[in-house]
Amino acid sequence: MPFPALVIDVAASMIAESMAKGFSGFDTGIAWQAVWKDAIIPPDDDTTLTYSDREEGVGCEARAGLTKEKELGWVAAMQTSEAGSRTLEYAYDDYCVSVIASLRGDSVNASFFLERSKNYKNIFNHDSLLMEAKNEDGSWCSDDSTWTEVN
Repeated sequence: MPFPALVIDVAASMIAESMAKGFSGFDTGIAWQAVWKDAIIPPDDDTTLTYSDREEGVGCEARAGLTKEKELGWVAAMQTSEAGSRTLEYAYDDYCVSVIASLRGDSVNASFFLERSKNYKNIFNHDSLLMEAKNEDGSWCSDDSTWTEVN
């Protein structure tokens, strides 16, 4: 059975919690394939679209900005909308993916995603003592469009 083509952003959290609480009745192998895919494979046009609200021509935006996040350790502001929020959300998602891998006995992926979950630290500004989005060059970005209500 092929794994789902789309997993909503909160799926890793729901799956990790379900598994940690001992819920069964679902295929953890397929669940793993889906959350792994979203955590590793960037969405289509990830380097050319900003994934702004109501932007035309945008398909699935699960992990929008993942290409730069994997390269830099943060979602690049002004290249992907809501970059600060996305960086924090992906760190949490990666922690959840780590939990799923661990519960499946996959220590290699558990360690990989646990380490990547620490990317939230990359947007903590020690001068302002706030989380702040970063531009691709590592400079701080104060544009309000880097945040959304999710955080």
